[in-house]
Amino acid sequence: MGDRGQKPLVALQARRPAGSNSLTFCVRRTTLSANELRHRLGREEFDLSGYSQPLATVSVTLRHQVDSGRAKAIRENRKVTYQWIGD
Repeated sequence: MGDRGQKPLVALQARRPAGSNSLTFCVRRTTLSANELRHRLGREEFDLSGYSQPLATVSVTLRHQVDSGRAKAIRENRKVTYQWIGD
C-alpha cells in the first residue's frame, strides 16, 4: 500500500535492464534495509517525490514482497534487511 491515492511502489514499474522493476533491480544480489533501498532507488533516478512518506512506502512494499514469498526478511538485532528470492 502506498500513500492514499497513489499506486504501490512496485506497481510503478520504473523499468531497468531485463524488464525488472526498480525495487527488484536494487535488491538483487544484496541485502538492504528499507532505508538503504530508499536511498538506492533515489540514486537509480526513481522519483520518490510523489510520496509523502517514501520510507513508509518502501517498507510496506518490502513487507508485501516477503508475504508473497518473493523476498525474505533477515532480522539482526533491531535491523531488518531484505533479500530478493524471486518470482
